[in-house]
Amino acid sequence: MITVCNQVLAALCIAAVLLLATGAGAATTEADATVRERMNEGDITVVYRAGDARVATRVLEVAASRGSAAARQAGLPELGPVVIYVASTDEEFRALTYGGVPDWGAGCAFPERGVVVLRNPAAAPDPLRMEDVIVHELGHIAAGRVLKRVHVPRWFHEGIAMTLAGEWRLPRSSALVGASASGDLIPLGELAVVFPPGAADAMLAYSESFYALRFLMEEAGPATPAEILSAIAVAGSFEAGLRILSGRTLEDFERDALASFEGRFGWGVFLTRWNVMFGVVTLFALIGGAVRIARSRRLLREWEAEESRRSNGGLQRGRGSDSGWN
Repeated sequence: MITVCNQVLAALCIAAVLLLATGAGAATTEADATVRERMNEGDITVVYRAGDARVATRVLEVAASRGSAAARQAGLPELGPVVIYVASTDEEFRALTYGGVPDWGAGCAFPERGVVVLRNPAAAPDPLRMEDVIVHELGHIAAGRVLKRVHVPRWFHEGIAMTLAGEWRLPRSSALVGASASGDLIPLGELAVVFPPGAADAMLAYSESFYALRFLMEEAGPATPAEILSAIAVAGSFEAGLRILSGRTLEDFERDALASFEGRFGWGVFLTRWNVMFGVVTLFALIGGAVRIARSRRLLREWEAEESRRSNGGLQRGRGSDSGWN
């Protein structure tokens, strides 16, 4: 999972990052005091420990190759200057983010400062997922630069970053299916500032954020991420931009977005979508056919057994009569 650091921690985090970058402060151990190295391509700079040069090279490659595409989708001609810090250890990651990221978090972005902090990708179980994390964080930077100082809900910021990174994943749909069926969807209003700390609840929060953004794009046209961001930036506030894009107040939009999840992922989908309904009918037909075949085979076995008993009984009776003739 990934996150954009909240504004309360941002100043502290960036202060720590800048001090660490120059080796001038926040160094409490000998390891923290070691000199950091840098590599860059264009406007993107990666800061890393000497032992992480190979990882840093890959981070730079991904950021340079995919960051520009994310920026264009956001409506920017180019991404602009970005500094990416690669934390060598979990302890260093927590120090650079001042503990602002949960244990499952893999990255943190500070859009106003153009800074990204990454947990060491070398320790990630899924390297391809870490590539998405890098682009996701750059998506936060790009969106923040379009929005400038317009404050947006956390769910919107995560949803737009996921969209810019192309982060559709089946587990996200699965999470919404389960939550829609059980009535456990999280109201978007509860995701305006922070996300749940638990990994499972956070997965659901990210899933809802992604599909809430999709819902907004559909309601607004369909509109592109760049058009969504531009409208909100021009309006000067999220609520005003949302009303222009969807014709709804924030409260109404959050309610309707949740209802759209239930329509898209709830049990009602089986009754409203002909292709799903056809699949269900076909499945039941196959199950019914299998049951009928099994029943027929069972009856056939019973008839054969009964016929065998009758034949054996008649043979035994015939043999008895024959023996009585002697």
